[in-house]
Amino acid sequence: MWQPVMENPSKYFATPAVNMVNAYEAGMKLVMDEGLDARYARHRKTAKAVRKALAVYGMKALAQEDHAAPTLSCILYPQGMDDSSFRTFCAERGMVISGALASLAGKAFRLGHMGNTTPEMLERALVLMAEAMAAQGHPVSAELAVKTFRAALA
Repeated sequence: MWQPVMENPSKYFATPAVNMVNAYEAGMKLVMDEGLDARYARHRKTAKAVRKALAVYGMKALAQEDHAAPTLSCILYPQGMDDSSFRTFCAERGMVISGALASLAGKAFRLGHMGNTTPEMLERALVLMAEAMAAQGHPVSAELAVKTFRAALA
């Protein structure tokens, strides 16, 4: 079915939805208005700041910092945390965190910090994760994590 289209793109038989084209254009305008170099630098800086802040909670990034992605972090839970309860607690309060896969399932989660994510969004995420940990009997200092995050961004 796709072979004729691949050989001759003029035989393509569908039209993309106008709203998707408009959304793409609006999204690309945001990217280009910020500038690619500035956007990449912001992602790198934000990623490092998030990982430093989560270390305050006894969490550890799976990847070493010099190999870690600037857009997403896989974070290992401290001993005794229940993955499902943690992610459910956050989801019920409006924050979606993805579980880790394969041999890391239940031992880690994946947190995105890409695109148009703001420092304020990530500070709220840090507070919510502290509340989720406290709900499981693991009290941590959200205040210290947010302070660490802000210092890393400065």
